[in-house]
Amino acid sequence: MQAIRSIETVSANGRLELHLDKPAGTRVEVIVLDLEAIPPAVELGDDALAIAKLQATTGFASTVLASAAEDVWNDL
Repeated sequence: MQAIRSIETVSANGRLELHLDKPAGTRVEVIVLDLEAIPPAVELGDDALAIAKLQATTGFASTVLASAAEDVWNDL
């Protein structure tokens, strides 16, 4: 399987047109990531560090994983 990454700009009418070099009827998965919503300090890339930085900005790690209720491993 080959992933194709392309950064495009949505047109004035809110549409984005994809032209794929695939036969009609081929099933594909399309993932849309709003680059405007990503904090400027995080640059997306294919490396694990960039993905970890993006995860950290969701607040899940600081509010859920860091909560005392979730800290069960210290009681073992």
